[in-house]
Amino acid sequence: MQSLSSHLLEMRLRFIYVSIACILSIIISYMYRFELVYIVSRPFLEFHRQFIFLDLTEAFYTLIRISGVISLISLLPLITYHFWCFFIPSYYAGERKTINKFCIISFIFFVIQLVVIYFFIFPKTCEFLMSFEIKSLESTIVESKWNIFSVELAPRIESYFKLTCRFFMVILGIFQIPFIFMILYSKKWINSYNLCEKRKYVFFFSVIFSAFISPPDIISQLIISFFTYLMYEFIIIIGLFYESISTIKKCRNEIYMQ
Repeated sequence: MQSLSSHLLEMRLRFIYVSIACILSIIISYMYRFELVYIVSRPFLEFHRQFIFLDLTEAFYTLIRISGVISLISLLPLITYHFWCFFIPSYYAGERKTINKFCIISFIFFVIQLVVIYFFIFPKTCEFLMSFEIKSLESTIVESKWNIFSVELAPRIESYFKLTCRFFMVILGIFQIPFIFMILYSKKWINSYNLCEKRKYVFFFSVIFSAFISPPDIISQLIISFFTYLMYEFIIIIGLFYESISTIKKCRNEIYMQ
């Protein structure tokens, strides 16, 4: 009973630490809200566009949301650390080493993914979306210039922030798929041979999936289905690589045992 009470006390203290850190992080983020807005909108501001807001409270609530999201992202290492400190005493030494390696590798790849999305993928996406803008066309008719047609973008700050959050969440979720399959490979719940047998079903599913999420354009559907199936092949390659390393380690241990 004393052990249970000590665990509950530790849980309460860690929850208080995380809550205080969360409040301080939100306050500090709101103090630098304009700098954070610039950092979030920097890939779009390169196109020399300005944001607008239509409601009186839209800009205020958007700044609060940006501060909250940025503070939550900055608190992820602290939250992970407290979870690690609370649960790690119940594992053996070998399991601790495996969990520590996985946490370090996951954190490094998470930072790399954020950098790649922010500096490469998202700016290219903004450039692609901005390509649909139609500039003013001028034609000389009877020695006078007329503006025939133009479609220019005037984005709302709230819609831009929502699109940015959805985009980052979707791309980060796609990038986590190989890690999920690495865990499945390590637990030996799946193997590369079974995945190779299901290639035709995955190809059919990728075509159906692309038809649901893409516009009614055959080129977009083919691109999405191609990348979906390419990720599946990449997962199979990861499985072959992981299984080969496991086989080498097993043979090495057998040699040492002899």
